[in-house]
Amino acid sequence: MTKPTPDKAAPERASVLNVKVEYIADSGERPQVFAYAFGSSGKLLARAAVDEKGEARLSVPATREAGAVRVVVGPATDAPDVTAGELKRRGALEKRVRVDQRLQAGPAVFQLHPDIVACWVLGICFVRGRLVKMLGPVALPVCNATVDVYEVDIVPLIVTLPLDEIERIREEIIVRWPWPPPPPEEIPVGPIGPLPRPGPGPMPAPFAAGDAPATMALAAQSAAAGDVSRALFAARTLSGEQFRAEILKTPGLYKPLLCYILPGTVHMDLVATTTTDECGEFSTWFFRGCSNPDQPDLYFRARQPFPFIGTIQVYGPTPVSCHTYWNYKCGTEVTLITTHPLARTCAPCPDEDIPEKGVVVKRIGWTLLNQIYGTSNTLPANAANLGMVSDAPYDRPFGGFLHLQMNFSPALRANNIMYYQARIRRGSSGAFQPLTTVVSRYYTVWNSPPTEDAEVLGPKTINSVPNLFEIPTELGPVPNSTWSPRNPFEEYHVKIPTNDLAPGVLPTSLMDNAGKFELEISLYDNNGAPVNLAAAGVTFYVPTDDDPTPAAPLGLMDGNSFRMTLHFDNNACTANVQPPTLDMVAASPDCGILEWDDLNGLVRVNYTPYHRNGHATYSFNVMRGVSWLSLAAAAPSDALGVSGLVPSGGATYTNTQTVARLLGGCPAAGFAAELYVDSLATDGTGSELGYDARALIAFALTPDTE
Repeated sequence: MTKPTPDKAAPERASVLNVKVEYIADSGERPQVFAYAFGSSGKLLARAAVDEKGEARLSVPATREAGAVRVVVGPATDAPDVTAGELKRRGALEKRVRVDQRLQAGPAVFQLHPDIVACWVLGICFVRGRLVKMLGPVALPVCNATVDVYEVDIVPLIVTLPLDEIERIREEIIVRWPWPPPPPEEIPVGPIGPLPRPGPGPMPAPFAAGDAPATMALAAQSAAAGDVSRALFAARTLSGEQFRAEILKTPGLYKPLLCYILPGTVHMDLVATTTTDECGEFSTWFFRGCSNPDQPDLYFRARQPFPFIGTIQVYGPTPVSCHTYWNYKCGTEVTLITTHPLARTCAPCPDEDIPEKGVVVKRIGWTLLNQIYGTSNTLPANAANLGMVSDAPYDRPFGGFLHLQMNFSPALRANNIMYYQARIRRGSSGAFQPLTTVVSRYYTVWNSPPTEDAEVLGPKTINSVPNLFEIPTELGPVPNSTWSPRNPFEEYHVKIPTNDLAPGVLPTSLMDNAGKFELEISLYDNNGAPVNLAAAGVTFYVPTDDDPTPAAPLGLMDGNSFRMTLHFDNNACTANVQPPTLDMVAASPDCGILEWDDLNGLVRVNYTPYHRNGHATYSFNVMRGVSWLSLAAAAPSDALGVSGLVPSGGATYTNTQTVARLLGGCPAAGFAAELYVDSLATDGTGSELGYDARALIAFALTPDTE
């Protein structure tokens, strides 16, 4: 007899679970309570609100055989993927109820005390941080990224580990003491080789000693100071299940050690998801439970949409246990640093409040104006150092290609002040010439998928007024867009080619282009007309150690224009080392051999560091074999090595050493004498502008055999 085919369109039979909540010490004001049903696999089967009578009905699929359903009573949540574990973390109650296809199960009765309800709203952990990408020393915010927060728990891992793994942990603790540096981040490998790193570089943020107090670095330091010694004692005295029980008793001692011992194995629960704003900042919270004495251990991943690719992970360093913020102190800020090449950034948010209708002339490169003589409110300026950078113990001139950054108040554009112009001249008199190097910025339109374009800010001609640059909008230039700089200098507003304005000259030249230049910045309205600052209520500022200070009291205003002096010097250094002499007899230029017959004989080396204006330092060193010699002065000899400031126009120095001091007990030896002349010129970010010079010679001291 053929069995009838089931009707697939027929409704699936269901069992009804009745839930009853009894309120203890009922005050009349009852909280919002929900009942949830979960299958044995953890799948959410049903949820329903508990009514005023304390009752709820949950409809769950019927089963052919009796089975258990996990019934949980707890706080309300709309999360579609809520888990029983997450609800229990928040203090929910659970019972297992038998159901089958014949029974209407229940009721499952729960007693709810006010202290349990209080636990649902207490025990909140607030998490905040920022996601950035480093371009040079500038931390650019990674905006519009989704950040997932995971809680890492080692207890389930330890409980389920086989005994041989527990023994391996015990042996590793003994063998690895003292602890080596943490392993580097793993690089995922794709079909065409290593993929871009999704997170920070070899020494990521959680290992930085200056990071948030909750990082692994401090947890590891604590362990290294005392706790690891306790773990080491336990590993040496306990074994097997006894050692497993010791780990479960004090898991905090062993958390940081998992990075070294089991770097690829952790238990993680997603506890919160949030997004970064235009400043790369994010904040969220999760319930950790009011009765949980353990500090949470947090791990972060971040993803971001990208054109033509979809959503990509831009932060998620591995191994997880090496990049977990162990013992995270709720409310502290974490800084997540990504080096992913596709991570899209926004313009950096101002690090200070911009005064209303203010323009802060802020920095050249990374150098703030309060480090420059003449624009600082604390550095004493004079005719020599005016316009130079104070970098104790030296004063540095500017050279190379300069980038000047300003911060503009959004109120300027709101009042139709739309443009600025930068001009420059040699000295403090004569006509200014406009600076015309193009300034442009990239921006991202956050559609789905996002798109990227560039905006040229200048130079522009407005109503026949040439060489104007547009004050950028606070966000992007079109709706739903943000500025997305590809390099940190896109955030700068004036470009100064000092090599064109003051090119370096040869040492033999009778002319010198170095010297003082005056930079002028003026504002223009939307019609290209100059702005009367007083009438418009606009003020120029320069940075100080605290808040920006008005530029006028420092003598930096001339009518409606900001003016500052900069000292340019693009002259290159030269270095020269002469062949050495022994008792006034020179070594041969080809062989460089000096034959000695008296250990008191004097070896002299003449060297000449040169910079036309003395804007350089020098160092003279001698190497014997593979070691640099460091010798204090001892008559009739000089010290080695030698360094100092190059005098204006250069100078020739003589270094004198006895044969005995140079040989240092060797019967014969080979030497190298090096002179390095280091230009002090800076572009505001560094001094490696190609103006340095180096001279190197070799010679040998051998005994006279005749």
